Amino acid sequence: MSYQNISGSVSQSEGFFSKLFGDSNGSSLMKGSANLLACMNSAQANLLFADTKFTLVHANNKSIETLRKLEGDIKEIFSLTVDEMIGGSIHRFHRDPRRIENILKNPANLPHIAEFTFGKALFQPPSMPSTVHRGR
Repeated sequence: MSYQNISGSVSQSEGFFSKLFGDSNGSSLMKGSANLLACMNSAQANLLFADTKFTLVHANNKSIETLRKLEGDIKEIFSLTVDEMIGGSIHRFHRDPRRIENILKNPANLPHIAEFTFGKALFQPPSMPSTVHRGR
């Protein structure tokens, strides 16, 4: 599988991913998942990750910080605390889970940006597959 970066060079992207996740010699910048997790957690963007079963499996530090500011609205609307969000289905936040699954299961639909509001918050989260390392 090839990946295209902003400059449009597929070969540069493949070289980047080889360096990041390892090449045939076992050399990589990410020497294990702890380094990747540290990079995700230090990103100054709200990053939420769901697995292929639509379970929210990780939220980086910035997204936790943002969600904590909205926790009152989250509790009121979804009857959840921020801490209860991780490990649960993303469908708890959708009126039509089947429609969401159909969008996210089809790579032709991605990235998908939806705008939605709850409480005082407006979100425009892009949904993108993270298939870089394992092809899933």
